[in-house]
Amino acid sequence: MKDFMIMLITYSAALSPVILSYAALTSLLSKRYSAKGLYYSWLVIVIGLIVPYRPQICAGIINSSNNNKIIPENNIFPGFSAVSISHLNNKVFPRFPLQGKWWTFIFAVWLCGIMFFLSYQCFKHLRLVKAFNRWSKEIKNEKTASILKKVMRDLALSGKIKLLSCPYAGSPVLIGLFNPRIIIPEQDYTDDELYFILRHELVHYKRRDLWYKSLILLATAIHWFNPAVYIMAKIVGMQCELSCDEYVVSGMDAATRYRYCETLIGIFKKQTLMSTALTTNFTEVKTV
Repeated sequence: MKDFMIMLITYSAALSPVILSYAALTSLLSKRYSAKGLYYSWLVIVIGLIVPYRPQICAGIINSSNNNKIIPENNIFPGFSAVSISHLNNKVFPRFPLQGKWWTFIFAVWLCGIMFFLSYQCFKHLRLVKAFNRWSKEIKNEKTASILKKVMRDLALSGKIKLLSCPYAGSPVLIGLFNPRIIIPEQDYTDDELYFILRHELVHYKRRDLWYKSLILLATAIHWFNPAVYIMAKIVGMQCELSCDEYVVSGMDAATRYRYCETLIGIFKKQTLMSTALTTNFTEVKTV
């Protein structure tokens, strides 16, 4: 338990400068690299936060004259190396002058933090899902159905995705990991606006962005004590929407791109903040 918490805290602290430096360089890198490339490059850091890697060091390379002892493998947390050498631990991990009972307390606080964070996020999400389920109604008119089919055909998507309208939706959102649904505000749209909205949300579906957001949520839960992780989550959310916009307008002429921007602005003016960590937000990049 002590070794695990030292490893977690040290690893989180070590990644913080990486996260903050990369976040600071994002605007500069965006001039050279695509939004999609920047968006998926964060995935390396996210996975690293979820599965910290502590390299095992072969005891054979240590001078036997140091008489260092190898601690038996700890099987409490599979996937994490519990092989440590006292001489190396002082260099690799900082020494924390705490007794065993304090590490038990820290571990309990960490677990409580995860439970509280996930409970809060689940509560927000379930409350939003409940509101959508209560007030939404499926859109079945032929014009909308034909536009939906056209967008799915353009994106080479198959299957059935429900399209619903809700008077309390702040902006179009994609929701549902296993039963994906697109929720749009209850208002009149032109054919172009509806096409852009559906294309945007279906690009999120095609790229499985909700699953990416789930990884972000898990990484944030594990490192809830680290402010840098919240900054990372915010920036990844921005990059998600920017890269989606980039995908939507790819291959379009200037006039069509202009109409798409008008659609974004129109929705932005009317939106309210009704989204969670497990939904996409059509204009999230504008609300950060």
